[in-house]
Amino acid sequence: WSGGRVPSVRTPEDYEAFQRPESVKIAFNLAVRDEGGGWSRITTETRIRATDDAAQRIMARYWRTIYPGTGMIRRMWLNAARHRAENGR
Repeated sequence: WSGGRVPSVRTPEDYEAFQRPESVKIAFNLAVRDEGGGWSRITTETRIRATDDAAQRIMARYWRTIYPGTGMIRRMWLNAARHRAENGR
């Protein structure tokens, strides 16, 4: 909802300092953990922090709308990783 204006955030310090009103900060992680015996566990995590109450309300509505799709995309990523791992790619 920022009109496509994406801030230049390059470091953790930039991320923490960013406080533009009516904005959200999003951090995404894809982690692979060795489970032993030739197995690995892949997980994803998304954290979202609103810079103010207005952004929180907007993000809550937005997230309710996109959540089912994001879950499907994550499952597709994880299934693709599993397929590649099991097929030696």
